[in-house]
Amino acid sequence: MDAMDINGRRVTVRELTVREVRAWFKELDSRVQHGGFDLVDETLFADANLEDLLIMTDLNREEMDGFTPSQLAAVLEKVREVNSHFFDQRRRLIKVAKPDDTPQAPQSV
Repeated sequence: MDAMDINGRRVTVRELTVREVRAWFKELDSRVQHGGFDLVDETLFADANLEDLLIMTDLNREEMDGFTPSQLAAVLEKVREVNSHFFDQRRRLIKVAKPDDTPQAPQSV
């Protein structure tokens, strides 16, 4: 665990357990299958969503909504540091899941 002060609030950042990482991936799969994505939550940062910050800190949704993006970026930086294995795994999964962007030659019939 680690902590930092943001906006007059002491924010505790914790490392996820393997069990929590598994649960996170199951929840993500469920959201993908059944909808439920919030555009702000999912797109404010390139490599994390706001739900990640809720899981990895002691912040609640109301507190988080009162922070500026730059304040949340500082929290995310600490979250990345404490949960580096999680973010490395996430990058590997995105790389595997991302379609190959290499142009393909047309196939003749």
